[in-house]
Amino acid sequence: MKHVHWITAEPYGIDVLIYVGTWAQFSSYMLRRYGCSMGEQRSAGGHASSLLDDATCHRFQALWLPESPLSTMDGIRALSHELLHAAFCILHHVGVEASYKHQEAICYLHDSLNRQAHRSLNK
Repeated sequence: MKHVHWITAEPYGIDVLIYVGTWAQFSSYMLRRYGCSMGEQRSAGGHASSLLDDATCHRFQALWLPESPLSTMDGIRALSHELLHAAFCILHHVGVEASYKHQEAICYLHDSLNRQAHRSLNK
């Protein structure tokens, strides 16, 4: 399985990087590719960050998962959990308040991200 997967949060046009591998591999990739230090590993199950590539002004979400997320139920839950973090960050960035009033926005975005992630990870 390849380590790097890209999906796009539609209709907002914000990219989401899904990296599958060890934290050390993820940290090394992010430092090498984006000059971004990810710091110490804070969670064993996954991680989500909102990032801006200074060189290109490309805003994106970066998700790290330690193992193939579709191979176990824990992996599927971790993927969904991290995608929900990404969805909240994306909505915040585009000015949509995460509230009961806007629950459809978060539900539809989370669903779209999940479908795209599963499609990309299953390739």
